Amino acid sequence: MPKGKGVRLEVVGESYAERATRLEELPLQPEEVAIAEEALANLTAEERVLFTEDDIFQFVRGMIDYPDQREEAIKNMKKTAKFRLENEWPEICKQNFAATKQFHKDWEERSFGTDKHGHLLIMFIYRDINFDSLESKFTTEEVGQMIGQKLEAWSWLKHHMSEKSKVKRQKHVFIIDFKGGSLGGMLVGKRAKTFKYGLSTAADHFPNSLFKMYLYNTPFIFRATWGMVKPMINEVTVTKINIIGSAAACKKRMMELDGFAEADLPTAIGGLHEGRTCYDVLQDAIVANGGTPDYLNGKMPKDSCFIDGLPGAAAKGAPQSTVEAVHGAATHGDSPFPFYPTPLGTLL
Repeated sequence: MPKGKGVRLEVVGESYAERATRLEELPLQPEEVAIAEEALANLTAEERVLFTEDDIFQFVRGMIDYPDQREEAIKNMKKTAKFRLENEWPEICKQNFAATKQFHKDWEERSFGTDKHGHLLIMFIYRDINFDSLESKFTTEEVGQMIGQKLEAWSWLKHHMSEKSKVKRQKHVFIIDFKGGSLGGMLVGKRAKTFKYGLSTAADHFPNSLFKMYLYNTPFIFRATWGMVKPMINEVTVTKINIIGSAAACKKRMMELDGFAEADLPTAIGGLHEGRTCYDVLQDAIVANGGTPDYLNGKMPKDSCFIDGLPGAAAKGAPQSTVEAVHGAATHGDSPFPFYPTPLGTLL
């Protein structure tokens, strides 16, 4: 593929939501398969097994809006391979590390329902993050590993939900209660360092996973600054980000714009959903990967993904996917999603 060019899969008149959901479902096109092959060839055998079919799809399709899709996909997969090797992939969601439970106490995130397209809703409350504990009890390396484990747990849940619904969704909606936060606090100081580390880890190693973000209880200066910089930001990013004053206004907009039902929204903004902690979602992922979970209450909760039985993905000797068989890449199990329209060529 010529340098500086990528696949263009545009449909005239599509909204952001229509395009984003269509591109989630559309298998990689022949030009993108070539990008995937080259990106995998650029990795060592040890690195290739760190990427699932979902990952490969996300790194290739996720770069479609960059000037050079090929270059970005190859570069970012190599960078993420280094991050994963340093942070014990593919074991990351097969076990709890010594720091896992404390990290989730200090930075709790919860999942709720889905929007009308099937995108998972995830939330955290900024003022509840224990930045002092994160700073004093964890090394920078441990924070990176814990953020990576958390994000991989959310990726695992989205894959599990996609398999059940038979509709492929890799993106999520994020909501942040920003009460007690400030613009300065996000830019400078200890809190800013940890917060920005979390955001950069998501952007660098879990690309194009955000469908929309809602920040509410934001101070006036925050909203005013956003209003000033918005014209300088690309249209797709502006469409994704919603800076809102109150919880009530956030609820109203999410229901009107994204089709959330009240039952799918957090009680914190007037919805009816209590949410499920990322920590317990991680325990489900550990079960699926054949590990030993440590649920918060000591037993599998009633909202577990597997309360009606263990997942097929946990079975030993599950069949290899096309990518795993050909390239040695990892797999989430026997997936129903044809991410590649034709088998990828053999790499020597």
